[in-house]
Amino acid sequence: MRHAKLSAAMSNLIEEFQHQGTAAMMAGPRAVPLATADVNLPPAVFAYVRVDPDSKLPDLPGVRMLTQTGGSRTALLTLDGVSALSERQEVKLITPSATLRPLNDQAAQKTQLPAFKHRSGLTGRGVVVGVIDTGIDAGHPAFASRVHSIWDQTITGSGWGTTTYGSVLTGSTLGVSLDAHGHGTHVAGTAAGANAVFGGVAPDAHLVIVKTFFQTVAIGDGIRYVFHVAEQLGLPAVVNLSLGGHFDPHDGSDDLSVLINGRSGPGRIVVAAAGNEGGDNIHGAADVPPGQTATLAFAVPPSSQPGAPPWVVLNGWYPGTGNCEVSVVTSSGHATPFQPIITTGSPTRTHALSNGTIRVTTPPATAGPNGDHAVLVELTPAAFASAVQGGTWQLRVRNTGMAAVRFDTWSIVAPTAREMLFLAPSSSADMKIGSPGAASEAITVAAFTTRNQWLDASGASRSVGLAIDTVSDFSSPGPLRNGAPKPNVTAPGAMIVSCLSSSSSAPASNLVNPDFRVNAGTSMACPYIAGLVALLLERDPALDPAGATALLKASSTIPGQAAGTFDPKWGFGLVDAGTL
Repeated sequence: MRHAKLSAAMSNLIEEFQHQGTAAMMAGPRAVPLATADVNLPPAVFAYVRVDPDSKLPDLPGVRMLTQTGGSRTALLTLDGVSALSERQEVKLITPSATLRPLNDQAAQKTQLPAFKHRSGLTGRGVVVGVIDTGIDAGHPAFASRVHSIWDQTITGSGWGTTTYGSVLTGSTLGVSLDAHGHGTHVAGTAAGANAVFGGVAPDAHLVIVKTFFQTVAIGDGIRYVFHVAEQLGLPAVVNLSLGGHFDPHDGSDDLSVLINGRSGPGRIVVAAAGNEGGDNIHGAADVPPGQTATLAFAVPPSSQPGAPPWVVLNGWYPGTGNCEVSVVTSSGHATPFQPIITTGSPTRTHALSNGTIRVTTPPATAGPNGDHAVLVELTPAAFASAVQGGTWQLRVRNTGMAAVRFDTWSIVAPTAREMLFLAPSSSADMKIGSPGAASEAITVAAFTTRNQWLDASGASRSVGLAIDTVSDFSSPGPLRNGAPKPNVTAPGAMIVSCLSSSSSAPASNLVNPDFRVNAGTSMACPYIAGLVALLLERDPALDPAGATALLKASSTIPGQAAGTFDPKWGFGLVDAGTL
């Protein structure tokens, strides 16, 4: 096996598999959903495979190619399959899929949307709005007769195209797919719901839905599906991604971002949420002089409390010109040896300590997608424990090179777990936008608070502690790690009234009536811009991402700032549809 062609995450996963066997493929940050069991492979992992664009890969043992064109392909791989692919000359890099998270009456008025729609007459007619999320309540009256199809990736079926998972549903079978979470239905309602009071931005658009299990490979395949359907219909399309994570380098070089950049173009636009970690210390950073050691302290929630993480991952990056060693100190004071860059064989080392297992991966820069060094640290519980030991841990970074190094790392925990947070002075308030919001061709959206009070279905007054008429506290700031300006724009994200899935449940305080609820997040701001892009595509079906971004930027301002000013929280400001 050629480890030089494996990302840090893939090397880490292989080491974990060798220590834990099948369990490594069935749990943790890269778990393969059981709905893929019909692929007739041993325990396997979804992965991105970067190849020469015109390559034709032969059939290989343990390899199930899902998409087979372009330079970024998707596959389902066994351990033997990873080894076989790594030996192929045309294969450049193999990266396992990572799990992301699912992150308007007053809103429309705040952005002058009614004036724009009245003046232009645009409604989204003749445009596809794709939503990749938790699904949709296709029977909701706000979507009547406008859901073209649902690719439900979570149920067993024949897949779509060359993929082998999920099932495509149309017509009378749409109701087979349910949105028990409700996030996707709410998002779709903001982008394209039809209602006299709580209508979406593009109420006449066609809806193409992908119900996903939130792995980056499945999300990438979902983007391909939406654009394929739009091409078959001869219509322009915008894809909404109200989801995100922090497994990537935060510079737009990850596989999902590269796929978005490659698939976007005239009449093909992707809109992504900035993220909801604005108030969470998930980013640690240090400037490390030559010969010095920096200590980044972080707090893991007590293992005895609800929501304690069953695993913790630190995703670290520093420039390819640097040279660092890393060590982990547990909350009880045990330390792993300083580990340098490992250039031959597996770059992963496993340390079984009395209070848990620590797995550290330090490959050469050639194993990164961007020429930078990756440092991956995975913490798992001790034997018979269900959560990582709580308390204050430390990541020590020793600069053995000749120049100062900027080291950045992000914390990742299981989707339902409480966050692991960096402590001052290690915590950094910026650079909290990961993939897919990091994609250069995606329009990345921050959230603005248009409402902090409402009446619930019983007539009771409800409120939240968000300041009105400003960027929302939770909205994740940029810029990217390479300095690129993200987010692009800000749109209403709190508290947004939109469609309630009949298969989901919501707190009584969030219910406005039997069909609508309030919600908040950059997940809610993202479909507002996706719907606005649908209107722009109706006006100009050949509009491309650069053109749409330029239009939105020109119509956006930050209160008290000159037009064109960038701010890490606001992007280029709150969009004013009245000037489009």
